[in-house]
Amino acid sequence: MCSITALAHLRAAVLFFLDISGSCGYSIAQQAALLHSIKSLFMNKPLIIVCNKTDLQPLEGISEEDKKFVAEMKAEAMKTVIGQGGEATNDEGVLLTMSTLTEEGVIAVKNAACERLLNLRVKLKMKSKKINDGLNHFHVAMQKPSDNKERPPCIPQVVLEAKAKQAAKKEKRHTEKNLENDDGGAVVYSASWKKNYILANDEWKEDAMPEILDGHNVYNFVDPDILHRLEELEREKDTGR
Repeated sequence: MCSITALAHLRAAVLFFLDISGSCGYSIAQQAALLHSIKSLFMNKPLIIVCNKTDLQPLEGISEEDKKFVAEMKAEAMKTVIGQGGEATNDEGVLLTMSTLTEEGVIAVKNAACERLLNLRVKLKMKSKKINDGLNHFHVAMQKPSDNKERPPCIPQVVLEAKAKQAAKKEKRHTEKNLENDDGGAVVYSASWKKNYILANDEWKEDAMPEILDGHNVYNFVDPDILHRLEELEREKDTGR
């Protein structure tokens, strides 16, 4: 109910995420029915249909029936564009695709939402009565060129190097899903819970836990009150005493 109240009263852009892979447990038809049931809450707000999880299922690969549902949802989003004074033929930024796993299309969705929201706020301000009072205080001076020499924009080398480093970091990112695909898939691959252990030697992480060491049972040396002592340490950490 808090989300519904926010949709009804906040001046914001609405991103409706559509799981086209079906892995969320709901079909595209069910998700489309959800949009149609709440569309009246954001008729005056920018609406963007975001087809997520394209790494599992591309938009072009869904069935013809599901494509019809997506087209109907796109038409609902187009109504918000027309209602905000936009052109009916301008469907740019209405239906977008992305993948949170590979981060493909995430920036495009953010930029589209911010741009449409900014355009809406500018149009609302232009329709207000205060705009004429503000325009009287502005004067835009256009510089006239004194020669025919072209002066293209210059991007500092430091900025270019920073962008290159960011791109290199994204390429080096290797998620647990990538390891699963490289090692045979979900049935074959088993994630290691020991790889993040903090030990003096990394080679010890995959060692089997010994039961007998130097002729003694290791379990005999485990403090029976270790859980109680752990709770005391956590309580001491929380209280700062």
